[in-house]
Amino acid sequence: MRVRRPIRLVAAAVSFAVGGSLAVASATPALAVTKPAPVVKPVATPVDYFGMHVSNLGVARYLPSKATVGSVRLWDTGTTWADVQPTPTTWNWTRLDAAVAQAVRNHQKPMIVLGQTPAWASSQPTLDLGKGLPAGSTATPSHLTYWRAYVDAVVARYYRKGVREFQTWNEPNGGLFFTGTPTQMASLNLAAYQALHAGTVVKTKKRVKGRTVTVSTVKRKYPLASLVGPGFTSRRAPAITWMSKYLASTGGKYADINAVHLYSNPGKGPEDAIAQLVTVRRYLKKYKLDTLPVYATEVSFGGPVGGIGAPEKITEANQAAYVSRFLLLARAQGVARTYWYAWDVHGRLGVELTKADNRTLTPAGKAYSVTRTWMAYPLVDCTRARTNTYTCTIKLRRGHGYIVWNPTKRVGMLAPAGTVSVTSVLGVKKKTKAKAKLVITSSPQYIASTV
Repeated sequence: MRVRRPIRLVAAAVSFAVGGSLAVASATPALAVTKPAPVVKPVATPVDYFGMHVSNLGVARYLPSKATVGSVRLWDTGTTWADVQPTPTTWNWTRLDAAVAQAVRNHQKPMIVLGQTPAWASSQPTLDLGKGLPAGSTATPSHLTYWRAYVDAVVARYYRKGVREFQTWNEPNGGLFFTGTPTQMASLNLAAYQALHAGTVVKTKKRVKGRTVTVSTVKRKYPLASLVGPGFTSRRAPAITWMSKYLASTGGKYADINAVHLYSNPGKGPEDAIAQLVTVRRYLKKYKLDTLPVYATEVSFGGPVGGIGAPEKITEANQAAYVSRFLLLARAQGVARTYWYAWDVHGRLGVELTKADNRTLTPAGKAYSVTRTWMAYPLVDCTRARTNTYTCTIKLRRGHGYIVWNPTKRVGMLAPAGTVSVTSVLGVKKKTKAKAKLVITSSPQYIASTV
């Protein structure tokens, strides 16, 4: 069968005359002969790439559809170490049991975040940062044995309930959730890794070149369990320095999956978050950890730096555009999974996916769902032209889809050969023919082509 290569799109700058008529700066061919420098490599998109935070998980009346969201991260769900083990001999599994059960019933892979320290186990039991966290919860445990026992109990209980991923800690380098040193966090991480990778040595005899030899192998107790490293913040230089010290330590090198939290800087969009990802990857490569998958275990926009303060005000149109652009660019950059923050949190960030009823989708929520349908087919690549226009190419069963936007200006473009429709990020579809004049804005548009 002959395979047709996707066409390249070229966008020209446009100006708007008085009255709003469109003037194309130059006659722009539908087929491009230039090759914009690729910024990413071809990837595919599994359903669990689309992860979510649901603070009411376990008691939530409404959850995102399993067709839209394939995984959930248990954070801000009342399921930290301090919640689960309030005293040395008291275990409160109720909320965590309910959260895991609801996620599993909805066919969404749950990830359990293992911190924060209960006061009785804390090296600083009265430490209170005044930011709404329980006293002592941000300090390292006074004895590593407390942490080991807790991790062992959680993994043993929830592995058999279907949980396969456990994360060491939330944002230890941001100054809000952990006040210990990078070395102390690395020790906690190593202990968690050892718990998940525990096993027994099995000895078998084999014949090798006429001789009988004994071969020792380790049979893991939890063969499918994975440790996700701490979710590092990446907006501020001190946080990056802290992360670097952690990765340089021995315990920081033990993880099955790397994790980063991608919140853009104030006034910036998804492209800024992707720039942070590039910085984090540089450090992962420096410490020879770049072969591991990367999860963005928290993602959103408009949040105050440091987590304290009023959120940035972002228009509904930009909220929708940011969601779509991030999902596309992060996947194109090789991120294995994203966890949006959050489905049912209101008033804390600049992007909200649902209204106050936690059910009705906002424009950003609609954009999330629409982009998910676009990405149901393989993402071939994303490129950026000299005009700063981005084009992400989707391989369809017949033809291609081209998702196009420009984050900085409006540009004109002729619809490529084979065009049959153009769909907005909110799912509004319009029949369109090849060579039709299109206006590319900061909001992604999906051009369906039979070619």
